[in-house]
Amino acid sequence: MTVRETSLCSEILAKSKPEETIEEHTGKAISFLLKYFDWHERNISRVAELAGVSAEELKSRLFATVYLHDIGKASMDFQRHIHIRDKSKGTPHALLSLPFIYAAVPPLDGIHYESLAVMSHHRPFYDNLYSDRSDMEFEGRYCVEEAKRFYRKLPIIHEERTGKEYPFSLNEPELGIARDLLKRVKDLYRVPPKTREIFSLFVSALHYSDWLASANIDYKYSGGNIAERTERAVKKANRSFRWYDFQNRIRDIEGDVFIRIPTGKGKTEAALLWVDRNLNSGKLIYLLPTRVTSNAMYLRMKRIFGDMVGISHGTAALRIAEESGWGTEEYKSKKLLSSTFMEPVTVATIDQLLLASFNWYHWEDIEQNAAFSAVIFDEIHSYDTYTTALILNLVSELKERGAKFAFMSATFPDYLKEGLEGVIGERPLIQEENYDKLSRHRIHFIDTPIENAIQSIRRDYERGKKTLVILNTVEKSMKMYKELKEVIRSDDIILYHSRFIERDRREKEDKIIKHAELSRGFIAVTTQVVEVSLDIDYDALYTELAPIDALVQRMGRVNRRGKRGVVDVFIYEPSEESFKIYGEGNMRRANEIVQDQEINGKEITEGMIKTLVERQYPKEEMLKELKKEMGNIQDSLRYLRVNLWRIQTLQLSDEWNTLRKLAKSREERFPTIEVIPLDFKEEIDKLSNPAEAIRYIVRVPLYIVDKCLLKEERWYADVNYNKEYGIINCKS
Repeated sequence: MTVRETSLCSEILAKSKPEETIEEHTGKAISFLLKYFDWHERNISRVAELAGVSAEELKSRLFATVYLHDIGKASMDFQRHIHIRDKSKGTPHALLSLPFIYAAVPPLDGIHYESLAVMSHHRPFYDNLYSDRSDMEFEGRYCVEEAKRFYRKLPIIHEERTGKEYPFSLNEPELGIARDLLKRVKDLYRVPPKTREIFSLFVSALHYSDWLASANIDYKYSGGNIAERTERAVKKANRSFRWYDFQNRIRDIEGDVFIRIPTGKGKTEAALLWVDRNLNSGKLIYLLPTRVTSNAMYLRMKRIFGDMVGISHGTAALRIAEESGWGTEEYKSKKLLSSTFMEPVTVATIDQLLLASFNWYHWEDIEQNAAFSAVIFDEIHSYDTYTTALILNLVSELKERGAKFAFMSATFPDYLKEGLEGVIGERPLIQEENYDKLSRHRIHFIDTPIENAIQSIRRDYERGKKTLVILNTVEKSMKMYKELKEVIRSDDIILYHSRFIERDRREKEDKIIKHAELSRGFIAVTTQVVEVSLDIDYDALYTELAPIDALVQRMGRVNRRGKRGVVDVFIYEPSEESFKIYGEGNMRRANEIVQDQEINGKEITEGMIKTLVERQYPKEEMLKELKKEMGNIQDSLRYLRVNLWRIQTLQLSDEWNTLRKLAKSREERFPTIEVIPLDFKEEIDKLSNPAEAIRYIVRVPLYIVDKCLLKEERWYADVNYNKEYGIINCKS
């Protein structure tokens, strides 16, 4: 070793800002691991039983994993990077840690879980991980004496920190060619299903320990006093409040529960009272169908739980950046903890948890954190048969791992409840019969196109009414908006659908919400994105026909709180495209229901809605369809997981395309893609932080942009886009 190399190896640093030795960082990581043992005590006991070892042996294996995860930093490349600010880190330290962890712990049923977790603790594990370094020799890359000295202290530190003897013999690390070691560690063909859960615990434990040791934050694993916090927040908004009977009943229920209560009547607070009883030192996970509802619920949960709340969905980084700034340490930490469900409370779209089933990014952390958690599924009726079947499969897997569930809906069709009970068993349904007589709407079916309502809409606007006009397709909403603009020459009208970039979409949402509180008239022309997205209370509704549960959600945006007595709702014949979106059978049944003499022109009570929903979704027919979809999904999951060796993270490269097509949380009648309109490229190129490009993303059907995607520029599409109409079509 040269004099310069000796100097580099004189002090093995793991961190540079601030400087921290490998002993210091590892000591902090071990401290968090010991806390993890308490936080995940039930998980560890379960996985130990799965693996056929004692909980104490499993903890020792986890200890070795965390202790040796950064020993690869005792390399000359990494120390050169730290000491003299060499930009190149050389060989990845996670790979250089591999010979040591491999030698320190024997395999478990032939699988080197510790090695797999360590080598992938900065990059998700997949079959070709480090294959580009397979010809590399480990020999000569280390500050070898320092590395081996640290390695040999493992049994000593283990006994000092746990009070127990290290149960394995330390073997001499093999410092030969990387290929030989990688081949042995990756020998995972046809491993049993339990491998997935065991591996995820090793990854989760290492991530908790390493990330928290590096973050320097005041971390809480779980939030307590849920009922007390909820009551305090409700009292702050309404000093004269009192809990409803159904809310008092639910707080005494232990275990899974169904909640069927009308919109705006306190379902969320009821669910939180249930959580107080069922959290048991775990995490609270609140799942919703859309990003917009997730953003709104996140702010609502923050008023109750403060900074203990995380948010996870496709554009959650925008919300986090608004609070902490782009690229700050606070932003990076919050984004990481949120996306992995590590916060005490996580509000997320359903997709984040469902995609973990398909080994999507950070699947190991998400599933481990969901185990033994209290999980709330809000608007559970909102999903198609495919997503519902995927939820049933997820619930079945998490139920085995100790999670508890609350399922909430204003409608809750019987087939859905029965389908869920097929997974979790028979559970109580919380409802309030006093609401059955509640009437907020009178529906009128008009068997003509909705364009014939333009003059009626104009009159409502001139009378100062806030009016919702809901169409079933984006194209129809654009056409209706354009025709209304010709008769209402004012800025008091807005178009809102799914084909706006994220920045413009959020501006429109804010405008729609704010105008609900103004005294003058306003018109929002929208698609079904408004159904479970915006918490608004408008005065009038004109809508195309849709399935009854969708109509109920639309009506829930009008006279939401019932302060206007009974409001007339006007339903018009659907466009042909509506049948493609909702299905022939669903639209046929909806048409029969609204034309029924007992319904058309009559006040609709909450009790009647339950009956109408059952007519819309005949139980036996829907259960048969759901069972068929469940079988298809289980086949797809089985195929995907076997091909991923159970534990690989799904990759984005082309050769993984077949498996990626299986990994979807929603059934798409038309494939969609996220793009950025090319007109914004110059603006994006000037951004100080590339992550801010998320403001310009929009998801659209592939057929809209297929001919104008720029293959050489990922994300971009040369489309006609403007802030008023959104994406219209390709420019050429």
